[in-house]
Amino acid sequence: MKQSLFAKLLTIFTIASITPPAISQSSCPPQRNYCCVSDRDGVPITRVVTPRGPVTMIRWVRTEDLPADLTPQQRCQQVSERLQAYRDRGQLKYITGAIVNGQPAICVAKQRGGDCLRVLFNLKPGSDPKRALRKLLNLRGLSAGNPLFEGGGRRFYLDMNDYLNEVTPD
Repeated sequence: MKQSLFAKLLTIFTIASITPPAISQSSCPPQRNYCCVSDRDGVPITRVVTPRGPVTMIRWVRTEDLPADLTPQQRCQQVSERLQAYRDRGQLKYITGAIVNGQPAICVAKQRGGDCLRVLFNLKPGSDPKRALRKLLNLRGLSAGNPLFEGGGRRFYLDMNDYLNEVTPD
């Protein structure tokens, strides 16, 4: 009887060790820093892996600032892929809001006070990019510092290095 119990346990252990674990909908693949996943409520989120752990960066809910041309899931996927691509190319230094080609947009910049280098996503005409970005970004848990640098007028710059090092993981 001991042998058969041991054999059963060995079989169960062997099956469990060769069966790949289920991929969590809340984690990024190992080779990515930015990805689109769903939170506990099923809301699409852009998740970023920071030195201190994963962080919900943007919660994609419909707001009056976002055009209705894409679903929150589609926008999450597109923006997460752009963030990853810009990071991989060394272009993701600051995120800012600006008017690009006559339309309000959220974009990346090389430096504080700099112009938009690449657009992350467009906003509805008449939207305030600064307000929209503050609403979308998860800026909680930044007690160690403030990575937002207020530029002149209506622009601000989110220092991605400071953000990634200071924001509290989920």
